[in-house]
Amino acid sequence: MNLGTYAVGFPVFEIESSVTFQTIRSPTVFERMVMRLCHRYRDEPAIAAMSFQAVFEDVLGVSASTELVGPCLENLMFLGVISRPATEDIMSVRLGDVSLTPEGISFLERDRLPGRSKQTTVKHIYLPLPKSLKPSKGAHGFKDSIPFPRVNSNALMPTDSSALVRSALINEKHAWKSANTEIHAVESTVTGTLWEHQQIEVTIDQSGALTASGASSKEFQKWIELADSELLWNEILNPILNPPQASDRTQLDDSVLRFADSLAAIDESGDDSMPGFRPAKCALVVVRNIESAEHLNGVPAIVLNHDCTTARRIETSDGSLIVEGPCPSPFIKGFRWLELARTDLAPSVAIAGIASMSWGGQTRSGSLLIRLRSDASDQAWSVLRKSLADCLSSASDSGLLAFSALWEPPEETIQRWREKTAHLPIADLISDALTFASALEQFAVKAKSNWQERWRVTISDAIGAACIRVDGSIEDDQLIGLVRSVTKLLTDRSDDVNRGILMHAATVDDRERIERLRTAVGATLVLPSQLLGANLINGWVTDALSDVKLQLRGPHALELLISELASAYQRVVRDVSLSSLEGSANGTLSVKYVKATALESALKWVSAYETLVDQLKAISIPLCQRAADFHQSVVAWRDLACKHLAPPTETDHRLIVLDTSALMVAPDLVTRMRSRDMPVIPRRVLEELDGLKESSDDQKAQAARAAIRAIESAGSRVRFESEALDLLPPDWDRSSDNRILSVAMYLRLSAVLLVTGDINFRNKARAEDISAQTPDEYQGKNQSNKATSTGNNKKKGKK
Repeated sequence: MNLGTYAVGFPVFEIESSVTFQTIRSPTVFERMVMRLCHRYRDEPAIAAMSFQAVFEDVLGVSASTELVGPCLENLMFLGVISRPATEDIMSVRLGDVSLTPEGISFLERDRLPGRSKQTTVKHIYLPLPKSLKPSKGAHGFKDSIPFPRVNSNALMPTDSSALVRSALINEKHAWKSANTEIHAVESTVTGTLWEHQQIEVTIDQSGALTASGASSKEFQKWIELADSELLWNEILNPILNPPQASDRTQLDDSVLRFADSLAAIDESGDDSMPGFRPAKCALVVVRNIESAEHLNGVPAIVLNHDCTTARRIETSDGSLIVEGPCPSPFIKGFRWLELARTDLAPSVAIAGIASMSWGGQTRSGSLLIRLRSDASDQAWSVLRKSLADCLSSASDSGLLAFSALWEPPEETIQRWREKTAHLPIADLISDALTFASALEQFAVKAKSNWQERWRVTISDAIGAACIRVDGSIEDDQLIGLVRSVTKLLTDRSDDVNRGILMHAATVDDRERIERLRTAVGATLVLPSQLLGANLINGWVTDALSDVKLQLRGPHALELLISELASAYQRVVRDVSLSSLEGSANGTLSVKYVKATALESALKWVSAYETLVDQLKAISIPLCQRAADFHQSVVAWRDLACKHLAPPTETDHRLIVLDTSALMVAPDLVTRMRSRDMPVIPRRVLEELDGLKESSDDQKAQAARAAIRAIESAGSRVRFESEALDLLPPDWDRSSDNRILSVAMYLRLSAVLLVTGDINFRNKARAEDISAQTPDEYQGKNQSNKATSTGNNKKKGKK
């Protein structure tokens, strides 16, 4: 089993070196001649006895040899190429008294000479694993310090730094180095220790035997294979397996590794931490002390206490469910925590303590965190579950009662809750149900669809029974709290239950309260009529009789009725007019702006008003005076209209009132009307036609007789009406046109059109809001002529 992969601090060393170097060059002619004389000719007696000055001036013919050769001799002596004589006069020294040094012989053979020696400083990093150097260039990526574990640096420090540096410099490039540079000496010193991370992978088998391998590099793996086992234990494995923070020294059973599913070394976070804990996947966690509960992130938990005999809730700042309960005795050694998976309630137990193991042929020990196999976890949970069931069975807290759904059918847990809360008042019942439902949702994770329906039926029945026990009215704030809680408990059935609660609610009499209540119960619940107060209802009715936008906070039984009343009011204002209503209150009928649908609108109002009044009588609420006054005006107008105006025709029929001039011009109007139009002939027109047929003007007489014949031909299609002079404005005379216009005014509850050839007559009709046309307009002749003219113009335009 894999214990884990851990970071180990491995040392690298900073090396500073002082380098002495020379630049090699070719010798000059005189330097080369001097070196050859000192090497090859000093053994010839004749030449060896001669001074340098004699050799160069007498034998070689060099004049001014002191100035030319002297400096060469001086430089070669300084460079150590030839030995320096005791005298200061170098040119007078005999050739046999000087010789080439061993370095001088080498320089002669290579035909090279060194420059003057220089010194520089170079810095390197020594890497112990590959046993190599690399130049130090500032940002090397190593650390000045590193946490434990780390390998002791003394055992890995290089023994001969100078040789390593000299060897490395051969292949390195430096500003001071060229192809002719020769390094004379290197003196190196280790100036500091840096650190790098290496990864070591540690495994352990069921017998406790440890193995380690280098997971980061082959060099580290090779080092591990060759390193002393005690060094590895002391420097790496022991700090990993026995951190200083691990104060729990519980000795685990020797056989515990055989039951391990996974394990890890206890890290430096301490004993109360829960490494590997998965709160999002847990329905419940059992921990060994209250300190561990700080890491649970709201997951329900049971804290074991050896001194506890009954279960009790521990108050928390975030409202999470934490219960203290007794610890079974005996229980598994080193118990750390137990998780129940949210998906299937499968247990997983973690234990921690000192386990026996072996390394390098010796018995060792280390602090391990071990997750047990499923069979061992099941056995531990069985022992723990029995202890919990015994102490939770008598718990009064419903949140604790729900724990039993972890090991018994949720239906049994729900039934136990129902029996426990059977006589609670409605507010206490719903509050208790919220606590129980929240815990039940967390613990009863198997086959939710089966028990959730049982829970919905149970809570609905329980609240219904509690409603029956309500004494008095439920006040506003409490009511809103209850319906919100029920909505939370029963998201898809809350309307039915809340409807029963609302039947016991105090009357709501202002808009702010009804708005709050509507927000609480949601948009679909129908509010009972008896919940709505008189002030609230009459406020809505007042809005309905104005231009204010209705906000009835429905649905409720009065919403449609008040909306219909508002619609009927708007129709009356539009079709009857307020001025006509005001006149009807005084017994006069003003019909100037009355629309054809006025009577229908008035009747709509009467129906809407009476329906609303009947509904309000059932809940003993009188309708406001403004609505009653308006209703009285509408009824008065209706009665006057029915008395003074002709009943309306069918809505899709139109009455065409023809005056004398129209019939004289177009007598066929009577017989050639549209199918939905009905000709109306005022009796005053008949009298005028009768007078005109005897006219001395033959053309008029002929036209009058044609009109009379057309009327007779139309037969029963023609409607004859007498004038209604009482509908005329009081300042109008009783002229023939006015008498005919009164007929149109009498018929205005229907769709009416006056057809006349008299321009001013048409103007007077329109002044009374009655439509008027010429005979040609009615017959469509003007439009036809216009269309023909337009067509001709287009044709001309094309040409």
